[in-house]
Amino acid sequence: MLGRKIPRGKLYHSLADSSRYMMQSLFRPMNRVEPVLRFEQEFARYCEQEHATAFPFARTGVYALLSLGAYPEGSEVLMPAVTIKGMVDVVIALKLVPVFVETDPDTFCFCMDDLQFKITSRTVAALVTPLFGLVPNVEAMTTILKEKELFVIVDFSQCLNGRYKAKLVCSYGDAAVYSSSSIKTLDTLGGGIVVTNSSVVNDKLKSFQTNLIEPGRVRLIGKAWTNLMRNLATQSFVFSCLTFYFIRILGMLKKDSALRMTGIRSREALEELPEVWFEKYTSIQAEIGLKEIFKVDAMDRKRVRLAEKIKSTLSNVRFPLTTSESNNVYWQLVVEVDDAIAMQGELALQGVDSATSSLELVATLEYASNGDEFPVATNLYNNGLILPCYPDMKEDEEKRLFAALRDCIVYKGDS
Repeated sequence: MLGRKIPRGKLYHSLADSSRYMMQSLFRPMNRVEPVLRFEQEFARYCEQEHATAFPFARTGVYALLSLGAYPEGSEVLMPAVTIKGMVDVVIALKLVPVFVETDPDTFCFCMDDLQFKITSRTVAALVTPLFGLVPNVEAMTTILKEKELFVIVDFSQCLNGRYKAKLVCSYGDAAVYSSSSIKTLDTLGGGIVVTNSSVVNDKLKSFQTNLIEPGRVRLIGKAWTNLMRNLATQSFVFSCLTFYFIRILGMLKKDSALRMTGIRSREALEELPEVWFEKYTSIQAEIGLKEIFKVDAMDRKRVRLAEKIKSTLSNVRFPLTTSESNNVYWQLVVEVDDAIAMQGELALQGVDSATSSLELVATLEYASNGDEFPVATNLYNNGLILPCYPDMKEDEEKRLFAALRDCIVYKGDS
C-alpha cells in the first residue's frame, strides 16, 4: 500500500484551469449572448453538423427534442437499460412511456434482437446511447429505427469523437445530444448541446431555448467548486496520502457508494422536473468550452493509446468487441469481472483505485419498470469495472497499473 496511488480517473481540466474557472464562476458576466453563439457554432463544426443549441443539461435537450414531436400521451420511447435517471424522468414528464432495451454484451449498446422486438405501433422515438466511448453498429441500428419512421436521438455524451465507418456517431440520428458535465472529455461545468443537420429541428430548438429562464450563479459556482475539489483530490500527492485512504475507509462503511465512480444517486421518482433543468446555458460555460474544445483530440489520442495498451497487456481478458468498423474512444475502459467489490479491494491492495459506473440501471426503477428482466444490463451495472485510463498517466504509473492488472484481473480470468 506504500508509494504513489493510481486514481480511478481524472478531470480533463488542469488544476490551474479548475482554479481559474472557479474564479470565473464567481465574477464573470453570465448572460452574454455572443460567446454562447460562438461556442454553438464551434461545437457544430467540431461535430461535423450544421447546427448546435446549448441547454443547461443533456436531459433538457432530450426534453426539448421529444416535446417537438407533440406525440400522443402513452407513446413509447425506446431507451437503454443503463443510463442516467434524468432521461427517464423527462420521458415520463412528457406523458410518454419509456421502453427499455436489453444491452448487447459486445458493444454495451442496444441488443439488436431486443431492439426490433420492442418496436410496436406505439413507438415514436428512440434514444441510442453508446456507452463508455464504445462504438456499436450505429448504422444498422439507426437504419432499423428510421425504416419504422421513428425519431432517432443519439446520446453521445460518452462517445464524443467516436466514429463508425469514419462517420461520427452523432451523425447517425435526426439529432444528437452531448453532456458537457464533470469528468467528460469536454467539460464546460455542465451543459447539454444538441446537434442536428435539420434546419426545421434547429429552428424549433432555438425557439425552446429562448424561453428558458435566466441562470443562477450559485449553481454554476457549485459545479466549479466540485470540479476544483475533484481535481485537487486526484493530484498525485493528495490522492496518494489522503484521498485513496478516504475511499478505502468509505468502502468499509458504504461499499456501494465507494464502488460507484462518482457515488450513488437517488432512484426516487420526481413529482415535477426541477426548475434548474430549464435555465439557460451561461456565457461563462461557453467561454470555457471555446478554450477546452481544442484540447480534446490530443487527449483522446493519448487515452486511446493507453486503452489499447492495457487491452493488449490483458490478452486473456475479454473486453467488449464492438465491430471492425468502430473507432472507439474509450472514455472509460470497462471490463466485466465476477465480483466488482472484491476486485476493487484486490486492486486497492496494490495501490490502484477502480470503480463501476454511476449510471443507473433505469430498467429496474420502480416507477418506470414493466417487470422485464435485463441480465446483461444488470451484470454490466453490478460488475462492469472501470479501470484507470486517463491521458496524463505517467510511464511509471502505467507500469505499476499493468503489473496490478496482470496479478488481479488475469489471475481471476485464469482461475
